[in-house]
Amino acid sequence: VPVAPAPSTTAAAAEARPDYGRPGTRVKLVGLRRQIAEHMVHARQTIPHYTYVDECDVTELVRLRQALRDTYARAGVKLTYLAFLVKAVTAALKEVPLVNSTLDAEAGEIVLHDRYHIGVAVATPNGLVVPVVRDADRLDLAQVARAVERLSEEARTSKARREDLRGSTFTITSVGNIGGLFSTPIINAPEVGILG
Repeated sequence: VPVAPAPSTTAAAAEARPDYGRPGTRVKLVGLRRQIAEHMVHARQTIPHYTYVDECDVTELVRLRQALRDTYARAGVKLTYLAFLVKAVTAALKEVPLVNSTLDAEAGEIVLHDRYHIGVAVATPNGLVVPVVRDADRLDLAQVARAVERLSEEARTSKARREDLRGSTFTITSVGNIGGLFSTPIINAPEVGILG
């Protein structure tokens, strides 16, 4: 005889699972969802997209995170791989400034930025939004982890402030908890690149 999971387990699973819709219904494309769709279509039509896939041995990163996770947790910080990626991307952007740039189409110029505002794509009930970790190069790992956690939670609960969703110079999108081998993300215009 199958045993039903405990109520708390069922509630947690239902809360963690995104709403993928119901067959046979229609959903209005309005508000934030429409803006996101229009922005992505514009980006896909106006930015030449090129995908490069590589493999990286992160065994030492896994060990490091495991070693730090409990210490960070005691300090109230959830240490995810995304915090490490933000720090790594920031270091890489300093080495290749052309990628930390945006296109000013009206002026016909590529603007190379001297600030490192890293966008972190977050899936929300209304679609994908990109809150920004400002000056990521000036933050330590714990500060980045706190910023990512706060910004992600505010985005998922529709509490993100407008200023937290603007001004990124480069974006990271993560499908880590979804799985798969790789994805080909759409560049967050007017940026010139994205890491998936």
